[in-house]
Parts: sequence; structure tokens; C-alpha cells
Amino acid sequence: MRRKKVNWQVCTKIERNMTIEFIKDAIDKSSGYIFNHSMFSDLDLSICIEIEERDVHDLLLEFSKLLEVNTKNMDQINSNSSKDMFVYLQISFLKGKGDLINKIPDVPG
Repeated sequence: MRRKKVNWQVCTKIERNMTIEFIKDAIDKSSGYIFNHSMFSDLDLSICIEIEERDVHDLLLEFSKLLEVNTKNMDQINSNSSKDMFVYLQISFLKGKGDLINKIPDVPG
């Protein structure tokens, strides 16, 4: 059986690290889990959130405290369902420059 999914998009001028911390806290408060993520420099971040269907509206309310979220497929959400589903969140950071480099230290051995 395939899991339900919804796709959300956020564009923000808020500083990247502050936004990421806010999103992590909102997911935690809504009983969700980060299933997967991909960072594309300091311009974009994609997060796959695993959450029970009945908690999706709470997650959206948490996000809406700081971010404007464009949602799709919300009409298919069953607020009484305890089945797991995925929320795919695409975040664009408008103040990004595209030159973020994450240095990974050399590991001996």
C-alpha cells in the first residue's frame, strides 16, 4: 500500500539557520520525523517528513507561525487517521548566494 503524500513550498527571507531550527522544532512539536533531507547550497532545502495523517494540520499550524506555506493536496487529509504519510517540504532561501560550502574534515584511516 502506498503512503499518502502532500507537497508544500516555502520561500523565506528569514536567515537560513534560524529557519531550519524553527522547522525542526515545529516537526518535533507535531510528532513528526525527518525521514530524509537534501541541501542545495544556501539556496534550497528539501525535507521529507514522516508524520501521522491526523497530525498534518498541527504541523501546518506550527509552520504558519513564522512561514507562509503553499500547500497542495490538503483536501485528501483525514484528520482522524493514524496512518503514516509523507510531507515533502521545499524551502527556498531568498537571501542565499549560492556559494555555501560545507567543509568535511579528513578522517584518518
